[in-house]
Amino acid sequence: MEHSKEAENQYEQKIALEMERYDKLSEDMEAIQQRCESLLVAQQSEHETSMRDARARIKRVEKELRLQIDLLHDDAKHSEKTFREVLSHSPKSRDQITRRASGT
Repeated sequence: MEHSKEAENQYEQKIALEMERYDKLSEDMEAIQQRCESLLVAQQSEHETSMRDARARIKRVEKELRLQIDLLHDDAKHSEKTFREVLSHSPKSRDQITRRASGT
């Protein structure tokens, strides 16, 4: 009977050690999970900030390009108007341009 009592004590010690090991591993896993979750939240926030900044830069560039296009259109209209005024005051020039355009 003493032998079975000793075996029972050894078994209980092993169970206690394994329970401690399990608790320690559970705590470690929980800490790792929390650290990973906080890193993911931080990374998500960083990516969202980067995306907002990129969108803002894109909008600024788009606005600048639209402004340049508008200025170029205005410039082209002004140049065409000036060209037509010059042509209207110079019949000889208009005839020469017309001949050149028609290939004669």
